[in-house]
Amino acid sequence: MSRIKFTPLSPDKPVRIAVIGVGGAAQIIHLPILSEMDDVELVGICDLEAFKVGRISDKYSVQGFVDGVNLLKHTSPDVVFICSPTISHLPLALLAMESGSHVIIEKPVARNLEETKRLADFAAQKGLLALVAMNLRFRQDVSVLKIFWMPENSANFGGSVPAG
Repeated sequence: MSRIKFTPLSPDKPVRIAVIGVGGAAQIIHLPILSEMDDVELVGICDLEAFKVGRISDKYSVQGFVDGVNLLKHTSPDVVFICSPTISHLPLALLAMESGSHVIIEKPVARNLEETKRLADFAAQKGLLALVAMNLRFRQDVSVLKIFWMPENSANFGGSVPAG
């Protein structure tokens, strides 16, 4: 894998974000948070289920699409969240990156290591970011728990830190 040469997005404009796949992760985690962020413009959503697209696009006052090609063509997002079933992660991420968008991909990233390497290599080749959605890492309760698992704190709680 080659090293990425990343050009930062403009700090003067909001980051244009589209979401592909509006199932549970998108509806419970991503869309509510993204819609409240000042430096984000939610520009479009996409899902194969037209009814779901209509309902969610109305809720967030955003354009809705039933195919990724039209989403990318009509919204020109800076970043695309891939929240669809795992089998579609590789083709959708490649499509988004081919159009010039960075991607944030729900776990699991791909079906196997070969697909994951292909994603990483393509992102590096295009000078784009392909990130794994690690949203729990930043939750306050998880941050507090990490304090207790730090090696320097383990003796205070009568336990040891798991290896690794």
